[in-house]
Amino acid sequence: MQELLTRAHQLAAEGQYDDIVALVAESQQLSDGAEADEAEADEPEAVLAEIGSLIPTTEPAWCAVVGQRVAHLVDQGDLSTATEEAREIHRHVQARGATQSGNVQWQTDMIASHDRLGALASLGEDPVAGVAHMEAALAIQRRLATADPTDAGRQWNLAHSHERLANVAMEAGDFATAGRNYRAALSIHQRFAAADPTDESWKLGASLAEQDLTIFEDTFARSVAFAESALRTTLRLSTAHPETLVFQRDLAVSHQDLGDLAMAADDPGRAYQHYHAAVEVAERLAATGTGWEQWNLDLPGLRRKVHETGA
Repeated sequence: MQELLTRAHQLAAEGQYDDIVALVAESQQLSDGAEADEAEADEPEAVLAEIGSLIPTTEPAWCAVVGQRVAHLVDQGDLSTATEEAREIHRHVQARGATQSGNVQWQTDMIASHDRLGALASLGEDPVAGVAHMEAALAIQRRLATADPTDAGRQWNLAHSHERLANVAMEAGDFATAGRNYRAALSIHQRFAAADPTDESWKLGASLAEQDLTIFEDTFARSVAFAESALRTTLRLSTAHPETLVFQRDLAVSHQDLGDLAMAADDPGRAYQHYHAAVEVAERLAATGTGWEQWNLDLPGLRRKVHETGA
């Protein structure tokens, strides 16, 4: 470990910051330390912190080294500190954007930063925030790919950006976003595999993307079946006990869930039927004088969905 630090100090003195990143990436001492006892397991974290302090925060290499520290913290189960470090990286990358927004390296660092924060949000059980970060990363990745559609590397990265967003969207229960992005990733892989049948990497990518889409469609089908079963149950209970308002609330939620699933399946007509039914129930609850807010129902949002799907 000391040898690694000594070499990092030498490279920093020479301004060879990219070489420091390569040194850290190639070093087995860090990963070996993670398997050591508790006292030694903290050493890689301290070493990465010291190496990071050798590099100016305006350098892309600083992001890479601190990113390695974040990964180590995640491996150690310290999501809180890892998230703080990742946010610090993001602030510094954003600050560079004032003068480097057109720079490909800056855009690449922004993608990596959003991906990192998205993954951490998902691990921290906030997949909605994870989706937002992955969408931001995808937007930048799409701009890079659009600027040079013949660059296979950028297209490959775009496909994987779609896949990362889809995975986090699945965890958030956002089937519409997940399905759309799984299909977009598959389309890119298939297009390039067809353009160059000798390139096995695109074939493999297409095969894996097909597997992801199959798993998604199976999960989606089971979610629809579960929601339909829930609707039958809530309909029976609410009909048998109309005075029990919680059953009415559950009926509205069941219709809303099926409306969301119908939209994910690109079936606005069916979505409209369920949203309209949910609004009717929510309005009946509001008429009781208790107010729809008490039942965790978003009546204005439901009305907006009715309007959007009925247009």
